[in-house]
Amino acid sequence: MNQYNIIVQQLLAYLTKHKQCSSSRLSHKQCYEEFGQYLEENNLYLSQEAADQWIASIQGKYNRQKCYFWRQYISQLIVFQTTGSIPDALFYQIQSSYDKVPDSLKYYLDLYLENCRSRYTGRSFEIAKVHCSRIMYYLSEQGITEIQEISFFAIDMLIHTDFHCSKDTREMYLLHARFMLDFFASLNIIPAELSVMLDDRIYFQVGRMELFSSEHQTLLEQFRNESSLFSACEFHERISAFETVLGILDTVLPS
Repeated sequence: MNQYNIIVQQLLAYLTKHKQCSSSRLSHKQCYEEFGQYLEENNLYLSQEAADQWIASIQGKYNRQKCYFWRQYISQLIVFQTTGSIPDALFYQIQSSYDKVPDSLKYYLDLYLENCRSRYTGRSFEIAKVHCSRIMYYLSEQGITEIQEISFFAIDMLIHTDFHCSKDTREMYLLHARFMLDFFASLNIIPAELSVMLDDRIYFQVGRMELFSSEHQTLLEQFRNESSLFSACEFHERISAFETVLGILDTVLPS
């Protein structure tokens, strides 16, 4: 086990050198400690076969996501034992969503997370961090490098992605995206109407012009030209005044 522990310490130092975040390094450490204990108790040595047996034994103890990442961590350790390094593809594969966010977007992500931290419990905050990180990473995959570059097209693409998860979880992603964009809008970093698109009463009605037939695109363009008195930004600025006129803040309108 001494040799195993030496390899683990070398790999943890490697992760630190390559600026892996502290939470990821702690997760690696916990994984290797528990796997090392399993190897010692069963008189086994570091191998993929032993790793597969161990992962199978802990699937009832930990959730599927943790088991997935820990399997990758052991694969890292096996490769590192042989080569003394980790290939970029394998290293990137096990990075957390937060670590994958480009630095230019991570600054704003950190700004939002610090602002909202007090509203969450520890576990809820970690979930929010994962969701918001995946949103930011997705935007970066669309070519966005600065928060000011977020456009209606980017939000539309966001609305129509499935995030490879269940419908309920997808709705949580969009909710966190809306909260985050609301925050950026409050700082006048992006136009406020961008977050309005993610309102759960609105986004399912948003469609893309290119998905309509040429004939219907022409009709929609004609309707827009005839009916648009204000730009989206100008219209948004008039909402509060409109509410005041209606008395909507002080009265309950009949349904």
